[in-house]
Amino acid sequence: AGAVARVHLSAEALADSSATGDLYQAVQQLGVDRKFGGFRAYSANLDSAAVDLVDAILELHERAGRETEYVTFGNEADYPKLREEITAAAAAVPQAARAPLGRLVLDLVEAHEWIELAFRNVDPDDRLAIQRRWDLGVGMTDALEYFPEFDDVAATLDEASLWYGGLRAVAAAERAAYALRGVDAGSFAFDRHTPLGWIRVRGDGRDEVPVRDTFLVVDLGGDDRWVGPAAAPEPGRALSVLVDLGGDDRYVGDERPAQGAGLAGVG
Repeated sequence: AGAVARVHLSAEALADSSATGDLYQAVQQLGVDRKFGGFRAYSANLDSAAVDLVDAILELHERAGRETEYVTFGNEADYPKLREEITAAAAAVPQAARAPLGRLVLDLVEAHEWIELAFRNVDPDDRLAIQRRWDLGVGMTDALEYFPEFDDVAATLDEASLWYGGLRAVAAAERAAYALRGVDAGSFAFDRHTPLGWIRVRGDGRDEVPVRDTFLVVDLGGDDRWVGPAAAPEPGRALSVLVDLGGDDRYVGDERPAQGAGLAGVG
């Protein structure tokens, strides 16, 4: 473990992590491989096709089973106009950041699909019960309570798909972080709610960012204040990712799991 950390988690390695995949390698070797052996650590096999942020969000809607164009009484509906709305909001995002962000969104959509695949045989009520059991450590430490949902989910979970979805999310975030370094961002805000949760992007200003019910948050710099469960999927969600490129930030959580926690999901 020490050798893996020295090789893959040094400041030098992480500064050039896109080329070497050091964060991905560290997660695979220190986390996944020790829990679930069998994955080869070459890569997560991400797609490399360029896609604009607007098109990526529209594809997210489609792959989530939602409409992107609406018809009423045989005519195009006056609202909502998703493409127009998303395009107007995305105008604030620097052009150099739009393709890396679009690729990241679709990479995470694919990771989300693998995570959901892992739970295909799990009773949804049991999964939701686990996601709401924030005080697990208190109840289980001295055998004060027994939560049978955990055993039931463990018996039906496709663990390989869950770990693979997590590895894809790590690789996607790592690649995007490298691609977005050096973007002349300025101060801006992009917010869009999607079927998988909020997508929020911030520039290099001093921001206060709400992170409840977020699918993806990207911050390009600045000293920020994060309010809520950052990078932790809430009940009913499978994936939440935060990519923060720098700054003297403050994270303000509450009693809920936060900052990389994944209860019946990945964070």
